[in-house]
Amino acid sequence: MKPVLKLLFFKYLKYNKKFNLYYNLYYNLSIDSLYIGNIMKFYIKLFFVFFAFIFNANKVFAEEVSLDTDTKKQSYSMGTVIGKQIKSSINKDQFNINNKSFSSGVSDALDDKPLKLSNDEIQEHLLAFTKKQTDDFNTQVEKNAKNYIKELLDTKGIPELGNSKGKIVVVEFFDYNCAHCKLMSPFLKELVKSNKNVKLLLRNYPIMGENSNYAAKAVLWAMDNKKNSKLNNYINIHNTLLSNANHLKKQDIQDAVKKAGFDNNKFDSEHNALKFKKLIESNFKLASKLGIKGTPSLFIINSQNNKIKFLSGAVTNEKELQKIVDELK
Repeated sequence: MKPVLKLLFFKYLKYNKKFNLYYNLYYNLSIDSLYIGNIMKFYIKLFFVFFAFIFNANKVFAEEVSLDTDTKKQSYSMGTVIGKQIKSSINKDQFNINNKSFSSGVSDALDDKPLKLSNDEIQEHLLAFTKKQTDDFNTQVEKNAKNYIKELLDTKGIPELGNSKGKIVVVEFFDYNCAHCKLMSPFLKELVKSNKNVKLLLRNYPIMGENSNYAAKAVLWAMDNKKNSKLNNYINIHNTLLSNANHLKKQDIQDAVKKAGFDNNKFDSEHNALKFKKLIESNFKLASKLGIKGTPSLFIINSQNNKIKFLSGAVTNEKELQKIVDELK
């Protein structure tokens, strides 16, 4: 859902008395403990609110159907846009929801009726639901990736760590402003350090705004302008940016460039070169072909037999990463 539309939607829910019930429902759903991504949590909550609205519309909003004022027409118009957005998301992500069971759960929750399942059972089934969605998604991406092995393993213009001739290749799509990418970075570096046959390819996928794109160009420019073949100081910029826990500002990026020993004036005059733009665009095109939706997205590949394992979201368990590498050897 587009940010502006999302903001308008939730402000309307909050300040309209009839919709306030749904605003409170969204913010009081306790699924934050689930080990799933924020996007998945958002959609689960929003689906719940949307179906609550749909299945209670006839008893709560019956008078709105007349559409006899501009306010009602505007409200209806907003509802159609939100509804289409959610329906599109459900169809796109192929969520398997039984409408009658779903509406029964919504009704019981809204009317404070005794729940048909215990809290533990609800938690268990929600976890199973999200796990299946994640597993199905990962399987599909792995299937897609087999058609684009050559592009995934292409190192031209791509920053890398580890053994340049490593048999096991880890390809990360990441954003310098992605909190989960920052969280996972030390574990990936440790993986490379502990395995002499692993190469890490860093594919910039700046989906979080202008400064993310600026940061990506800083590293690509530095790689193109490294002082000599023995000094990979573009990696210093990479490490500095990912170790910054805050959302990067333009000054943070310029400071990282300067700290690594580069001329900021030269960087400012050259970072918008077409070749850097094309490198980033090629990563976006590849991500689209693969079907990945966010960062970090991690492919672990045996470059000799083309076996692939795909992981979405931060993996901060060293043993899990090592186990996958061992299985692919």
